[in-house]
Amino acid sequence: MPKIITCTGYGTTGSSAVTNIIEEFESVKSLSAEFECSFLHEPDGIRDLESALHEGHRLKSDLAIKRFLRLADMLNKQRLFKKYFNGNFARHSEDFIASICIAHWNGSWHRGSDTIKFSKEDLLYYNLAKQVFLNEYSYSRYSLFEPNSWHPAYHMRNKSYYAHFTDLFYLKAQEYIGKLIAEIEVHVDGEKILIDQFFPAYDISAYLNYAPDTKVIIVDRDPRDMYVLNKSSWGESYIPTDDVDTFIRWYRGIRFSQQQEVQNKNVLLLHFEDLIFNYETSLDEIKCFLNFTDKDHIKKLKCFNPAQSIKNTYKFKNYPQWKDDVLKIEYELSEYCYHFPDDFIDSKEINVDTNKPIEDCIKSADAVQFEKVLPLKYKKKLSLLLFGMTNFGEAIESLAHRNTLKTKIKGLIKCGIFMFSFLIEYIYAIYIYRKYRKT
Repeated sequence: MPKIITCTGYGTTGSSAVTNIIEEFESVKSLSAEFECSFLHEPDGIRDLESALHEGHRLKSDLAIKRFLRLADMLNKQRLFKKYFNGNFARHSEDFIASICIAHWNGSWHRGSDTIKFSKEDLLYYNLAKQVFLNEYSYSRYSLFEPNSWHPAYHMRNKSYYAHFTDLFYLKAQEYIGKLIAEIEVHVDGEKILIDQFFPAYDISAYLNYAPDTKVIIVDRDPRDMYVLNKSSWGESYIPTDDVDTFIRWYRGIRFSQQQEVQNKNVLLLHFEDLIFNYETSLDEIKCFLNFTDKDHIKKLKCFNPAQSIKNTYKFKNYPQWKDDVLKIEYELSEYCYHFPDDFIDSKEINVDTNKPIEDCIKSADAVQFEKVLPLKYKKKLSLLLFGMTNFGEAIESLAHRNTLKTKIKGLIKCGIFMFSFLIEYIYAIYIYRKYRKT
């Protein structure tokens, strides 16, 4: 099996920069940059499954297995999972479960159907089956004495599972990963494969039990830039930048194990800013960590260019309106703040960003979502808003943001496809708005 390399971080910390650098080396075959193959640490992924099996609770074990299989089925339908695993991701996942289960049967319990969406046909025949059961049973008295009103009942059955953790779990998980990597090799045959976000930045020693030879590079970023960029441009709702104190607690909290992780010989911690201001030193660290050679670096500066990426650093100086927040971050998170070179600071031209911050746009949208009232100025644009709610309208609006010929062609194809259903969608949007509008 080829060696696996993965880059990870804490969300918007710049791990893609290291991914780009590694892609410049000839011996590495990289999956698509847009493919974050994170099924090991997804909610309901293998790590969550292992935790449930360690406890061994009969009901938790069943539900954890079903959730894992539901996740596998969902991922199997996604375009890139379907491409790289040749449509076999769910099958290999089912085989993995079969290899660790000691029993499976048709059963039920009060949450045993949580992962299943029953059709109207299923519900019809369940209710008919229930009546058949009652007709057969007829509330007969059996040999056991029950002091209360309990009596047997018929419940909808589905496949139930039991497994508990044993030493074989890791071996079976490694075999499972090996089969998935074999599917990937059909597309990217090489001695080293770069898979983005394969591991998280936490508990890495636990994930190495599934893929022991994986090399993990964690990338971190200055909290001041993260804070202002999210407020001004990104608008990522998983980053709590509405309140600086909440952001500080969150930023430090999710790095609780960072120092522990970097003690692992399979882990390298890099800072986004060092990739730019100490490029050659960072490059040497990457080459040493991954056993790369200079001769192998055939596309140097082709995928990642520090001269370009330097524009994405020291951004907090462009937002004087958040100066007090930045100072607080510097004080509270000083150990995470990058020490920019003095000559860079002295030469840096500060360009105050006068654009409307993305967080203000989000607050306007939040007001509509939570108050469920459309402001008067938008009621005058109602037809345009309803148009944008349709697939055709969304496709038309997205054309302005497609910058390459390839993406523009894709956008035009979408417009052509959705044009046929536009009228029905638009009429339905009008109906829904009139039904639920508040004056």
